[in-house]
Amino acid sequence: MFSDNLKRGVIIFGLLFILLATVSMVSASDNITGEPIAEADEPVELTSDDNEFVLTEDAANDSSAVSGNSTPTTVTKEKTKITAKSVSGKQGKKVKLTATVKISSNAPVKNVKVVFKVNGKKYTATTNANGVATKTIKFPTAKVFKTKMKTKGKIMTKTTKYKTVYSCSVAFDGNDDYEKSSATFKVTSKKKSTVKKYKVIKKKKTVSIPVKKKTNIKKFGNYAFIVAHEKSGTTHYLAVGGTSKYSEFIKFSSNIYAKSHGKKVYAFKKWLKSKKKDDMHQYQYQSTNKVYVAIKYTEISYKKIK
Repeated sequence: MFSDNLKRGVIIFGLLFILLATVSMVSASDNITGEPIAEADEPVELTSDDNEFVLTEDAANDSSAVSGNSTPTTVTKEKTKITAKSVSGKQGKKVKLTATVKISSNAPVKNVKVVFKVNGKKYTATTNANGVATKTIKFPTAKVFKTKMKTKGKIMTKTTKYKTVYSCSVAFDGNDDYEKSSATFKVTSKKKSTVKKYKVIKKKKTVSIPVKKKTNIKKFGNYAFIVAHEKSGTTHYLAVGGTSKYSEFIKFSSNIYAKSHGKKVYAFKKWLKSKKKDDMHQYQYQSTNKVYVAIKYTEISYKKIK
């Protein structure tokens, strides 16, 4: 009985050994007799789902020859063009700013943000399916543009016009698909002109300016006079001009004098008179005494009529 079991065990063990040996030989035979994995002078491409790798000819000697295709693919962005319309209206009133973003084929660029910049303030809007972005704002302040004064008899009428042109901009900053672009436009604010009337008041005045230095300037209320002085040897040269708050130049009369025993001694019997507003009165004289320029003019002031 024992011998029979022993014989059966030996037979089973032998069969298992033969079977394992056969499998091992088959596996080894595959490696020995199959196609070669790679030749030394041929590159081998190894691919995966994520990257592509290339084994170069020198791979056997240089492990750095394995390189990954890690350089990002260059994406060409579409060029864009943004345009905006200039607008005009009364200050404080609402106005709709409009900008359009398109590519070179004239196709609209939708769902992108654009930024309007008006009078230092920024306003953001998004383009619609037609590439159009709109934003409603209020016209900024209109400042004084032009003032006109007209005198008729004893009444002066002052008309003030208000208008300010603001240089503005609109921009699209671009994204992964589109290049950025920008443009300029104008916003013109206006305001109703104002008309005010004043009563004209005239007074005749006489003033004196001592000649002390090269440039002598003296102010009298809303008026000012300048006396330019040059000296060559014993000869003196003078040039006299006048201006006012209301006019760049004014008409006046002038003369020069020195004082003797407390009295004014005029150099000329006739006073020089301006023919035009921008006339300069010129004098040439010789004197060792202190000289003064006497000026006669009409002072004009205005009183607002309610």
